[in-house]
Amino acid sequence: MKHLLLSFLFGILISNFGLSSILDIEPVAEWTEYETVDGVKIEYVFQECNSQSVSNQTLVLFRFTNTTNKAVTINWKVKTFRNGSCSNCQSLNKAEFLRSLDLESGEVYEGDCSSKMDKRGYVFSHFIIKTPGMSDSKLTDFELIEIEVSEK
Repeated sequence: MKHLLLSFLFGILISNFGLSSILDIEPVAEWTEYETVDGVKIEYVFQECNSQSVSNQTLVLFRFTNTTNKAVTINWKVKTFRNGSCSNCQSLNKAEFLRSLDLESGEVYEGDCSSKMDKRGYVFSHFIIKTPGMSDSKLTDFELIEIEVSEK
């Protein structure tokens, strides 16, 4: 009986803190390689943000590293899945989902929690603590698609 009660309480804790089995992606606290395309290494990390400008949110932050000896431009689109369904598949060609970044040889661009103005560095995952009126939607997967790297 004690084991059953502990299992039940653990299940409640997991679902309340957003760790339920609906997630297709495993939240990572360390930089994890997403893909390397033509010498540009792309990594991601989940970060709880509680800065002055970005608070009560979990973001997926991106880091782009140009490992080549040339300046490059990288272009991509962000496809997001919320609660198991693609949330932007019908509008991927809209400007809000198109990204572009110029990197000098050896340069690193890293998203952080200081601002959400530069959308190249992150994808919103979910609110950490919800108050009435906030969305319950959670990021369950993401894809960087149509990634193109070209010399500047």
